[in-house]
Amino acid sequence: MAMTRQDPQTLEEAVANLATDLKDLAGTVAAAELLRSVRKGQPGDVARWGAQCSCALLNSRTVPHCAGSPFALCAPPLWLAVYRKDYACAEALLHAAPEDAKAREELLEANATVCPGDGYGRNCSVGGMSPLHLAVSRGSSECVAKLLSLRVDVDARLCFVVDEADEPEWDEACGAFSKGLEGLCALQLAALRADDRMCSLLLAHGANASALGRLSSAAAASLPAELSKKLAPITGDDGEALECAICYEPLLRLTSEWTPCCLHCLHAHCLTRLTACPMC
Repeated sequence: MAMTRQDPQTLEEAVANLATDLKDLAGTVAAAELLRSVRKGQPGDVARWGAQCSCALLNSRTVPHCAGSPFALCAPPLWLAVYRKDYACAEALLHAAPEDAKAREELLEANATVCPGDGYGRNCSVGGMSPLHLAVSRGSSECVAKLLSLRVDVDARLCFVVDEADEPEWDEACGAFSKGLEGLCALQLAALRADDRMCSLLLAHGANASALGRLSSAAAASLPAELSKKLAPITGDDGEALECAICYEPLLRLTSEWTPCCLHCLHAHCLTRLTACPMC
């Protein structure tokens, strides 16, 4: 029986297609193992499997949308970490925030919005959760740090259910939930909860204290008096707000320290990087 010679071009295409299929399969397996590692809180395996995933797979939203409640908020992972008072995850996320000043500001100023779905996670345009979202949701700061080292999207929003105490009331007349925590940025949320430590952490990483001036009158009135004093700017003899001599941002009582050698006032987070006072 005569044998026909196969077209080399067709053979090359078949090999290329097979290689692509194998690569896709390997990526699918790596992505599945990555999620399993995040769920089990195994940072070593997160780094191992994450390194084998493409950027698209690292940021894919394959974890089901949150459910179990008709109300959910939508915000970046940093907001969720602040909401849950998860300082380790918040610090990891802040260290990985964009270096570009505008992008960094947008992340820190991002407000929480209401999940655009129709309740219980249905028909939400935001979609499910990525591996980073899952790690933050589970409070696994080590897994968060490993994922961030792989350059995942730190500002991609996710939807999450709030605690029952924070669920807003349903307004029958408007057919919608009342405001609740909607519209707050991370710093505003931390301040309203009198969380000195989180406020200091956010301010040290570039959060703008002027956001507190944009709180509604009712919300501003609920700020603890002691925290309000700590968030007030330090002023000179002329009544003008003083600036840090290192970063030239306003000095707030909460984030400032006096140098032990000469008593110049600088940001605490700026001072830790120095061995001597720049003013002397």
